[in-house]
Amino acid sequence: MCEHDICCLYLYFLSIVFQSVIFHVEHHPHYPWFADCVTFNFFPTPSHELAYNLFNLVTVYGVPLLIILVSYSLILREVIKKTQESRGTGQHGFVGHHGNRHFHLCSRPSLKSHKTRILIHLCHILANTTQACICHFYRKQLV
Repeated sequence: MCEHDICCLYLYFLSIVFQSVIFHVEHHPHYPWFADCVTFNFFPTPSHELAYNLFNLVTVYGVPLLIILVSYSLILREVIKKTQESRGTGQHGFVGHHGNRHFHLCSRPSLKSHKTRILIHLCHILANTTQACICHFYRKQLV
C-alpha cells in the first residue's frame, strides 16, 4: 500500500466515526411507534446543523461537479486543439498511411460520444442542482 492509500483509509475511518456519532435513533413526534436514524437534534444550534449540511452539500455535490466540469473542459480543449491541428495539416477525417486508411483522433464517433457524455452530465447537474436548492429551501423553512 502506498502513502496515498493509507491516507485515504485514515480519512475513511475518521468519517465513519464522525457519522456514527452524529446519527442517532429518534422517535417521530406524532407517531411514537416510528423510529428512524437521523441527525436532527444532535447539533447545539441551527447554525451548526447548517454548517454540517453545507459541508455535506459541498463534498457530495460541489466537489464532484467541479471535477466533472474541469475534466470535460480539458477534454473539450484537447479535442478542439487536435481538430485545429488536423485542419492545419489538411487532414480531414481519414489519414493515409502506407496504403491503409486510419481514422484520426477527433473522429465523428469520438465527438458524438463526448457530446453524449456532456449531455448526460448536464442533465445530472440540472437534476442535482434542483434537488440541492429544494433541500436547502426546505431546511430554511424548518428553522
